[in-house]
Amino acid sequence: MALRWVVGILSTDYDLHDYRKAIINQLAASGVCVSAFELPEFPVEPDQHSHQSCITALKRTNVVILIIDKRYGGIFYGSSTASITMQEYLSATKNHIPCLIFVNKKTWDETHAYKVDLMASGQNVTEFDANYQCKYVSSVDTLHFVDKLSHAYDEYGCSNWISFFDEIPDLLVKVEGKLKGLSRFWLKKLINAQKEKLLARKTSTCFSMSLEDVFRKGYYIEPEYTQESGELFASENTLEDMIVSGLLAAKSILIYGEAGYGKTTILAKSFLKHVDRFNSEDDYNMPFYIWLKDKNSDYHFEFSRYIEESFAEILNLEPYPFLDISDIRPYFYLDGFDELAEEIPSASVSRISNSSIFSCPLMLTSRIQYACRYLGNYELMNRFSVRIRINKWNIEKAKGYINNFCSKKGMDNNFSQRVYGLLADNSELCSLLDSPLLITMLLWVIESNRMTIPETISTRVQLFQAFLYEMAKREIHRTSSEFGEDVLVLIWSYFAWLVYREKVFGRQAKIDNAFRMLQEDLLPEYRISYHTTLFDALFDIANGKIYGTFHEQFLEFLVANVFYHASLYKREPYPEFLRYVVRPEINRYFRAIWKECSEHDREKIATNIFEQYLLNAGSDDNTSIAVRVHAIYHVSRLACTEQEERLNKAFNIEKHISVRLSLFFGAIKRGQLDKEDEFYHLLLSDIQYSAANRGYHLAYYDKPNYGSMPFEDEGGDWPNTLNAFLRHFRSSKIEQYFLRRIDLLTLYQLMESRNSVKPMTEKILSELEELVLDPPFTNNPEFQKKIEETFYMVKKKFTELY
Repeated sequence: MALRWVVGILSTDYDLHDYRKAIINQLAASGVCVSAFELPEFPVEPDQHSHQSCITALKRTNVVILIIDKRYGGIFYGSSTASITMQEYLSATKNHIPCLIFVNKKTWDETHAYKVDLMASGQNVTEFDANYQCKYVSSVDTLHFVDKLSHAYDEYGCSNWISFFDEIPDLLVKVEGKLKGLSRFWLKKLINAQKEKLLARKTSTCFSMSLEDVFRKGYYIEPEYTQESGELFASENTLEDMIVSGLLAAKSILIYGEAGYGKTTILAKSFLKHVDRFNSEDDYNMPFYIWLKDKNSDYHFEFSRYIEESFAEILNLEPYPFLDISDIRPYFYLDGFDELAEEIPSASVSRISNSSIFSCPLMLTSRIQYACRYLGNYELMNRFSVRIRINKWNIEKAKGYINNFCSKKGMDNNFSQRVYGLLADNSELCSLLDSPLLITMLLWVIESNRMTIPETISTRVQLFQAFLYEMAKREIHRTSSEFGEDVLVLIWSYFAWLVYREKVFGRQAKIDNAFRMLQEDLLPEYRISYHTTLFDALFDIANGKIYGTFHEQFLEFLVANVFYHASLYKREPYPEFLRYVVRPEINRYFRAIWKECSEHDREKIATNIFEQYLLNAGSDDNTSIAVRVHAIYHVSRLACTEQEERLNKAFNIEKHISVRLSLFFGAIKRGQLDKEDEFYHLLLSDIQYSAANRGYHLAYYDKPNYGSMPFEDEGGDWPNTLNAFLRHFRSSKIEQYFLRRIDLLTLYQLMESRNSVKPMTEKILSELEELVLDPPFTNNPEFQKKIEETFYMVKKKFTELY
């Protein structure tokens, strides 16, 4: 619960009683808690002297207001010279509590006159004071106190600013003005608290370290990138310098790329650089960090509300009652647009693009498919004058990273060459070289095994499994748990499913619900009393909510592991997960895990999934259709002894277009060109099939569909579908080659149905032409000729509509 603001009033009483009362009333009307000795709720410690109780009460304040008029006040208990008011002031400075000083103009004038007369007298202070006759103040000690305040910066390192007042109305105006003037001070505290919180965050750059450790110890290596649009300051030394300078020049910047390429780390480096510059220059160009994982598509993206919420979240305080942001020039660093939700409604995209935060210079990171899906929105994309794509690592970058890691662990060049060879010499692992995340996972496993290079890792799945096993081993030791590593990995997997399932429905996963589900429904056999410490290593948990894993690839792999386990043993979430369109990454991991299990388990999983198809056959409700669609999706990709027989059986009994689409795609990928030809002509001749096919693609790539059947094309952009086609054409896999004609026809019909080529471009068309005319397979010239004919049909339509 956020704490209320407490403002303390320091002054003598007899000469300032009415002034104190006026300020107390004004502050109370603003909603703050006033700490003043005359108030009935002023705390008094039963074991302290009354003077010390004032000092203790002062320590709860956020701001103090010091008012000086005539009197110096009574001497503090135990001191020979310091008054109670002075001792309170000294305590405030010692505890770094901001102190606003207000001195009666007559008192200040007398202080100045006193110093002039002292200098002219040629006497020392003691001699001069013995004969000095006060004109307005009650004691020369008051003048010494005011003089001490004017030198506070030199003596105490705090502000020596003094405001003067005449009467009560004048004082009230100036008090409120100076409280508003603290807005920048409190925002600076908020920004630096964000900095410290970010530095403490765990990172996939080095799993046992915080971001601060990674940067300080030199593990960070700047990524490869391509600046696709806009201009940055090429004279700057590093990417983060260019980004900060770009933002300060009012250029919003989009950073996007594949998962695991280091987008978040770049954003963190840039934000930290901006904070350092802000602290150094002490200006009003303020950087703010927004972690989007704990937001959703309904988040307001309004600056003033964000600041109010940040006071509670970062400083544990209610919104500052006197906050004035009119002079602030904010710059925003938004981490993870793809973390907002599995799907963002178009109305939300439009609202976000017109929000006050998106009207300011900002840096936004996003996975490439989300950038294509949502940032294709003109209103939103128009906000970004600079777009930077993070590229795959090249061989030299990967080598440099491995060499740097091994060197810091005291290993020689021969050792780093062996690590590199483990990846480069294995066709399955070679693709890991382009991903900082996956290379780091391998290096962490090596480090966890006392710098021993494992011989059991030859695939991406084995790398994830080895990594999670080592992570589980560490966490079991750390938490003194009594179960084994495999059990903890399974617990993490089911926990990840609960998080992902809530994402599917646009809800926020809550820790209490997740623990109850694990104990009562999903894994009751372990009888574990769960605690958040068991999940800290992989999951982002705060305030009773679960925001995901600290990197999305772990969430995807763990969910895929649940699908494998549930399908094998016929337990939740089998068959529920078959109702949903899930991320392609999860399905790919599921197939990869399935591929590496025993033949017996592979057959059993395929059988259990097909069983759900049969159980739901003949029903036309949305859930049954969705289960059949996804059951066929998996069965057609899980190659086992009865695969062909099962698919033929499904072809014979299935009537629903959405399910038959899944059957056709599965058959085509397996090289059944008779089915390819049948499907091709259905798409040409049957309007319903054509619309359903377009909707099928949109559901999987552009507009996630979580149960609505049949698939429909409701119009709109299709950038991710186009990117999927490009991936298929760039692939050297035979199953993607078999899909070429269908992909081209679908592309044609998407343009035709919209009477627009968007998002197709001449450049993309040219690349497609090169790929079509230079096929990876040449043993079926008749089929290749059909592909080329369809491409020229696409080219003609593009020319007509362009």
